[in-house]
Amino acid sequence: ALDAADADAAAVADAVDAARAALAAGRSASAAAAADARSAAAGAASVDRRRGLVATFLEQYQLTPAESDALAAGPAAAAPPFFAALRRARQVRANCRSLLRGAHQRAGLDLMDAMSSLVEGGYERLCRWVAGECAGAAAASGASTPGPALRAAFAALADRPSLLEYALDEWTTARAGGLFQRFLVALTRGADGAPPLEDRAPPRGDAVRYATDVLAWTHAAAAGEADAVGALLEDEGGGEGEGERDGDAASPPAVDVRALVARATHGLARPLATRLDALLLASPPARASVDLAGVAAYYASILSSLAGPASPLAEAASSA
Repeated sequence: ALDAADADAAAVADAVDAARAALAAGRSASAAAAADARSAAAGAASVDRRRGLVATFLEQYQLTPAESDALAAGPAAAAPPFFAALRRARQVRANCRSLLRGAHQRAGLDLMDAMSSLVEGGYERLCRWVAGECAGAAAASGASTPGPALRAAFAALADRPSLLEYALDEWTTARAGGLFQRFLVALTRGADGAPPLEDRAPPRGDAVRYATDVLAWTHAAAAGEADAVGALLEDEGGGEGEGERDGDAASPPAVDVRALVARATHGLARPLATRLDALLLASPPARASVDLAGVAAYYASILSSLAGPASPLAEAASSA
């Protein structure tokens, strides 16, 4: 019996030892699995950090495919995405300067060269589009105001004085041609439901009334041009704002609105002067001459405030 009890005790001891060995092996395996899990988590975190760094780099120094496509398509395809892409390209080019101050100068130069090419191409497409839009706006109506896309275009050109001057020249040239044609139509055929202005000329009409109507038309035209220019440039200097300006970009030039109005209305001066001179050469009565001089002086003052005293239109009115 004692031998049997000893055998049972030995068996129990062996079972306990086996259980202890199995438990130790299980703990070792669990520790190894935990270590593997921590290593995997650390690796995933490292990948996430690298992915974040890559995303940050791309955001600061590269355009997205959609932005590149919008910039290549130009404002004619879709104006808002184009202007947003142009601002981004200029900002990326400015960001590249930070690389030139560190150990990545070669990469900075390569990126700046690529961005400069994109930006200059965008400005070239923008200028071509502006020329067409200016012609269309001038042909639409004498008092028409530029749309938001054209205003955004001039705002985008504010940091490029030479390009802005080119765009303003396109604007005034187109507007001048349109105004001249509309003035001739108003004189000879009438416009906006009104009879021709020439129908009121002497001897059929009153000289003072005729001069007043012709001068009033030119005043309305000049005022409309001043309003259009004001609307065109209301965002000038602010379209690229919030610190997105290139470090080497020139300061936005001061735009002389009166000079632009003078250039847009200069074609009205000669027809106006011709008609006022004809009235005076007809030797009207003394009272009519005084009234003519007063009307001309009144409108000359108004036109001077809109287009400048040295503008052809104001000089034509003041010469009467």
